[in-house]
This record gives sequence, C-alpha cells and structure tokens, in this order.
Amino acid sequence: MTRIYPRGFYTYLWLREDGTPYYVGKGRGGRAGKRHRRIGNAPPQERILTQSFPSEKDALAAEQFFISFYGRKDLGNGRLINFSDGGEGGANPSPAERKRRSERLRENLAGKVFGRLQAREFNYEKSLTTKQTCWDCICLCGGKTTVDSSHLKSGRTRSCGCLKREMAIARNKTLPNLGKHYRKRVSIRPRVLIETT
Repeated sequence: MTRIYPRGFYTYLWLREDGTPYYVGKGRGGRAGKRHRRIGNAPPQERILTQSFPSEKDALAAEQFFISFYGRKDLGNGRLINFSDGGEGGANPSPAERKRRSERLRENLAGKVFGRLQAREFNYEKSLTTKQTCWDCICLCGGKTTVDSSHLKSGRTRSCGCLKREMAIARNKTLPNLGKHYRKRVSIRPRVLIETT
C-alpha cells in the first residue's frame, strides 16, 4: 500500500524498531519514504512520522528543533544520525566525521616517491585550510615541505626547492661571465623583421 504524505512542506522522523527516532528531515511530496544518499533506505511506512506545516520556513524551524532536542550521534550529544543541524545550512559534520571522510576519499601516497620528494604522511590541518589534499614530504637533500597531492602526481613539484636552485646555478655557469647585461640580452627572444614588397 502506498502512503499518502501531507501536501506542502512537512518535517518527518524515521523511527527505529523500538520507536526511538534516528533521523529527522524536512521534505515535500514523497521525500520521507525515499532512500537518502548518506543515510540509506527509509524505514517501513509505519515507522515514519510526519507533521505538515503551512510554509517551508516553519518546516525548517521544526527540523532544527527536533535535531537539537534529540541530539546528533556524531557530535556525541544524542541519537540522531543527521550530519547537519537542520535548517537551510549545509552538512555540518563533526571534526571526527570530517577526518574519517577525508581519509576514506584520499589516495594513500605514503612512501611513494615523486622526483626528489618522498611522501611521508597526510597533513590534515593544512588540507582543511587549503581545501586540497596535502602531504608532508622529505626531499633527497634532507629538506621538508608540504605539497598538494595533485602537484606531486602531475610532476609540478619535484623537490623542496633545491632542484630549482641547482638548475639556476647550472644555467649561470654555462654563460660566459660577461656581466649581467650580457645575460639579459641572451635571454631576450630575437625579433625577426619581415619586409613587405
């Protein structure tokens, strides 16, 4: 039998077999009975409670109230498996949940060598501030640096900076020592004049 949900916006609670709520949401139409990507399948119809509201704003306020009342499991203050505080805000997982997700999604580069750098360990703090996956690396020269994993894999960063210094020294040794003005002229691209007839 198909359940008929309230018209307009409503707040819903998914209940465990013992009758305690484990998820709170806001929806319209058949949202309460559908699978949620992060949460999983909806419980049987008899374990879904709904309360309709005249506006979306009221339904969001009720969702926030229920989440704060029952508490979130990931924050350690309740029983709900919600990842946000409800309302119009996006997901707001606990720091431990964020770390767990980032570890699951990132590729493990520990011990791999990229040019002169060897990735040692994932740098969680820098990854949070830069919004990139960053790794603490040690260079063949003994230097330490923190590098974005995409720069390591693409070859954009191959050392702690020692390679660039060595290349600059080698480049300066190949030119005769005629002064800085000569080096400047050599680096200027030659211009070609085209005569028109």
